[in-house]
Amino acid sequence: FKMISKNIINLEINELPPSVLKDYILQKPNSVLSKLEKANKLKIISTLANDIEKKDLYPSQTWASFNTGLPFKKHKCYWYSDPLDVKKLFWNKLVKLNVSIGIVGSLHSSKYPFDLNTNSNYKFYLPDSFTDEIRTKPNFYKSFCILNSKFVSSSARVTNPLRLLLLLLLNIHQIIIYPKKFGISRFSLKEIFKIIYWSIKSRNKEYLRMAQFPLLCSIYLDQLKNNDAEYSSIFTNHLAGNMHRYWYAYNSKSFKYKNRYKEKWIKRNKYSFFFAIDLIDDFIKEIIKLNLLEKKTIILTSSMGQEP
Repeated sequence: FKMISKNIINLEINELPPSVLKDYILQKPNSVLSKLEKANKLKIISTLANDIEKKDLYPSQTWASFNTGLPFKKHKCYWYSDPLDVKKLFWNKLVKLNVSIGIVGSLHSSKYPFDLNTNSNYKFYLPDSFTDEIRTKPNFYKSFCILNSKFVSSSARVTNPLRLLLLLLLNIHQIIIYPKKFGISRFSLKEIFKIIYWSIKSRNKEYLRMAQFPLLCSIYLDQLKNNDAEYSSIFTNHLAGNMHRYWYAYNSKSFKYKNRYKEKWIKRNKYSFFFAIDLIDDFIKEIIKLNLLEKKTIILTSSMGQEP
């Protein structure tokens, strides 16, 4: 890693298929991603996970492979809650090599390193939401992670806007006093208003799930500016959540069995994939505004690309 000329910003976009990214770049010529591709500053590389049967692939298992560099038969971690040797996670290996790291929500990051609080190479660390024990570095973000975990659990299958509003009201005092602690910034508010607009226009409350992402982005951006790391990552599931629900609206031709949904539903949800990637594109634009590209490489990583 020390031989790499630039530090790394790793945007972990769960279950993003290369075909969808290519469609977005083609159909959104004014996007940052499209402009980077035209300037030959973007490459799309596909890899194959063939250590397990395709029908058995699951994101928590493939991210465990990704984040350890090991096949499933060696790390043996399939579900989010399965045990995993923290020494095998590559960001902990980097720390051992005296490389500074920063983590925001990467899967299996709730399997904490024993020296998280004492090792200065852990610049910032917000765990994934699949844990009852929430520890953050700095401790400043613990309240946000607790609230975020409650949001995730309360919207597991169906979003309940009243439940989300109640959780917000219960924490409104802290949010008003310490907005940065909860990812509130000009950028995140702009993105959240955009999400609310999409939700109202499409009459789809499930789009509100995406509001988690800009809050995490603002925290990540703040840490990049003030508490930089040589390797850092941020994880999001907001695109995968849309793909689970609306792939047929995005491209019904890719399905064997037709006429699954009404035309009205298809029209309403056709651009849900692109809404999700718009948020990623806006985030990349904010990173570029920090003038970090002279010393950093942005990579978008995904595991695993979905199929219809």
